[in-house]
Amino acid sequence: MLTHWRKCPQRRMFIAAFVLMISTSIVKLEVAQAAAPEPRTKLFVVKHLPDTGHAHTLEVRAIAAANASGLHAHLDDLISLAEARDPVAEYWLGRYYVATSAKGTRRWKWGIRWLQDSEGNKCRRAAYQLYKILSHSETNARLSEKSLVVAARLGWPPAQYLFALQLLRGRTNHINEALHLLAGAAQSGYVRAIDMLFKIAANGKILAAYRHEALYGLQQAADQRSPIADGDAAFILYFKPHPEYLLALDDARWGAAGGNAEADFVLGLCYYHGNGVEVNLRRAFTLLNLASKHGVRGATVDVGAMLLCGTGTKADPKLGLSRLDAAFRAGSGRAAYSLGMYFLHGHSPDLPAAEKWLKRAIHLGGFSLVSHAMFDLGLLRISNAKTAQEERAGFYLVHRAASEGYVRAEYYAGAFYANGIGVAPNRKKAIIWLEKAASGTGLLADKAKKLLASLRSTTSSKK
Repeated sequence: MLTHWRKCPQRRMFIAAFVLMISTSIVKLEVAQAAAPEPRTKLFVVKHLPDTGHAHTLEVRAIAAANASGLHAHLDDLISLAEARDPVAEYWLGRYYVATSAKGTRRWKWGIRWLQDSEGNKCRRAAYQLYKILSHSETNARLSEKSLVVAARLGWPPAQYLFALQLLRGRTNHINEALHLLAGAAQSGYVRAIDMLFKIAANGKILAAYRHEALYGLQQAADQRSPIADGDAAFILYFKPHPEYLLALDDARWGAAGGNAEADFVLGLCYYHGNGVEVNLRRAFTLLNLASKHGVRGATVDVGAMLLCGTGTKADPKLGLSRLDAAFRAGSGRAAYSLGMYFLHGHSPDLPAAEKWLKRAIHLGGFSLVSHAMFDLGLLRISNAKTAQEERAGFYLVHRAASEGYVRAEYYAGAFYANGIGVAPNRKKAIIWLEKAASGTGLLADKAKKLLASLRSTTSSKK
């Protein structure tokens, strides 16, 4: 029966037609696949690839332009390049195996080995990738730390920043090395490193040598024309105990050109006070208002005060009070002090409101104007005192301000001791405070010298 089926001409024609149909379909499928466009794939992080100087780098970058789902099409080429010891190929092959495999599997371990080979060939990004992968495992903690150190030594900014933080939190004798690493990351434009250098340079509790080193790192980053570093360096140079206004002005101009709000703030202050430039109150208000709109709290205080007084702009007390109140709600003691001084010396003085705001300024603390607020509140209480107890309370505040080195308070403390205002007369203490006030320069120092000479002449005549 089988022989009959094979000899049947109809059956043979049917089989031939079936085979022809299948072969035609296969040919059409191959033609369609050849003519079809390449599937669109997401880039597999090809930005900032380490420049190794190898001949295959450009080819590797082209191969690495596929994501984990499409890289398998180029896997053979990538493996051949990796076997030729190209560190970039080793890095991407390791990334591919780790990204497409479950942790602990054979393929995942292959990926780790390729990354380690790339790290051995001084690929800083591979070392940092190893740190990120292995840092989640307690058993690989040592390997993770080693990879972080390698990446930091090779100059990879995120690794430099993290290793510097570890040095700052741990061994204090490595602070200089940590600052050097932060400076290197900042020069590469790494924002978190710039912010850390700024915090160190602005912290008065840190040794001056370390603050100077942090400022130097900021200036190095600013030389690379990083607007953030320019603004931070300008801020430190302007507000440090011995300001360098010309350097601050230069950095502020570069930072403001790059759109940095801190730089706008410093540049506005330079135009307001005439530090390195001619005074230009309109330009100062424009810059400070711009910085205020970008969230610089100090600029908001200055803009509010300028609106109250009509300095550099049309006076608008309502808007000025709202700006100062907003800054106070954000935690600005200087805003509270400005409001207190406005209610104390403004067009319509309000002594209870002035005392309320000056108390708030003292309570907030943490800024250089606390002594100013205590002094002004003390004078306010003495001038409006109805009892000896109120006078003593006012003198106590003036004395506290004098103890913090405020020159005006030193002069008034000496004068109050000399005349017995709010305290029992005491010539010795009066002379001590007046000598401190007279050691400076200016009109107040001259007044202190005259009063001091008067006290001494009176004392000598009595003898």
